[in-house]
Amino acid sequence: MPAQDLDQALQAAKIECAALAEQLRLARADLHRLGAQGMNRTLIAGSIASALGMLVGLTMGWRMARKTK
Repeated sequence: MPAQDLDQALQAAKIECAALAEQLRLARADLHRLGAQGMNRTLIAGSIASALGMLVGLTMGWRMARKTK
């Protein structure tokens, strides 16, 4: 392959990389603007609340089962 073709291919790859980086930056900005971080916090809080609810329910059930014996 001639050196000029390699230089052109490298230049095209650099341009494509820059375009993809710009698209990724815009997508991140859109997600941030739409509140993706807030949704993540909500999902984490919901998961923790669900786990605590299951723990309390299992503990209560275990204690009630132990008292009926």
